[in-house]
Amino acid sequence: MSRWVVGLDVGGSKVAAALGGETGVALARVRVETDLSSEAATLESIFGAVDRLLAEAGLGAGDLAGIGVAVPGEVDHRRGTVRRAVNLRWREVRLADRLRRRYAVPALCDNDANLAALGEWSFGAGREAAVLVYVSVGTGIGAGIVVDGRIHRGAGGAAGEIGHAVVLPDGPRCACGLHGCLEALASGPAIAAAARDAIAHGRDSSLRPPGTDPVAITASDVARAAAAGDPLAREVMARAAEHLAYALIFLARTLDPDRMVLGGGVAAGAGAAFLTPVRKALEGVAGFTGHALADRLAISELGEDAGLLGAVQLARTAGGRGR
Repeated sequence: MSRWVVGLDVGGSKVAAALGGETGVALARVRVETDLSSEAATLESIFGAVDRLLAEAGLGAGDLAGIGVAVPGEVDHRRGTVRRAVNLRWREVRLADRLRRRYAVPALCDNDANLAALGEWSFGAGREAAVLVYVSVGTGIGAGIVVDGRIHRGAGGAAGEIGHAVVLPDGPRCACGLHGCLEALASGPAIAAAARDAIAHGRDSSLRPPGTDPVAITASDVARAAAAGDPLAREVMARAAEHLAYALIFLARTLDPDRMVLGGGVAAGAGAAFLTPVRKALEGVAGFTGHALADRLAISELGEDAGLLGAVQLARTAGGRGR
């Protein structure tokens, strides 16, 4: 039986592919741009990443035992179908079936937050945790849950979709139609919007030098300004971090995890300006064991590779190995 598997992390701008061996550790990697011009073109980007990876490794499809894919959207794991992926412009795409037909090997796909959680449990900050909660804070907010080494997906596959949990009922309107969703308060776009709104209402900030347009402010800009000591930027980051902390407290009270891992572009890029307020909000809250929740919080060790390495682990499952 072949010992090789391929993991894929599909995003709106790139497709990352990694080759895994017996242990699941990535032995080779490639990245290709994602062509979003059509469903067929996007699928060809995915196939192209696999083909290039195999070619560079001197392997063929016959050398593979399985393929796993991380997708940013709603995924029916059992059917291998991407129900909806906004960034890919996909609805009801039978991704696993397309990969099986193309490469004649077992294939599985899952939500990217779920696989990032699996990646951190396997190789990163959540190694061997009995109950791991991984929360990704970036353009959106999502969570993945791993219990005893297995992804917890829930009855309908939507476990961990905390981005649209309401944490401030009279808060800003979210894209989903509700008010005060976590994603509308603590995601990258929400952080940028809060800074722009404050400046529009007369607040002074280094984020708006004379003659510049505040519309161009991004979450990365806010994070850099906060790190440099800008009062408004620090206030915006602290408020977003506090909202996230409320969500983490809810997750901790519900699941009693022994490890909570923060990942995603905002958490990674903002550094202490975001993480320090999160820890401060958690320090005074005890879990069921009496220990402060802040002691259970860790930062992703795998960064943007978390979902990719989780996909490699999923591929080992597809190929009859691993969990």
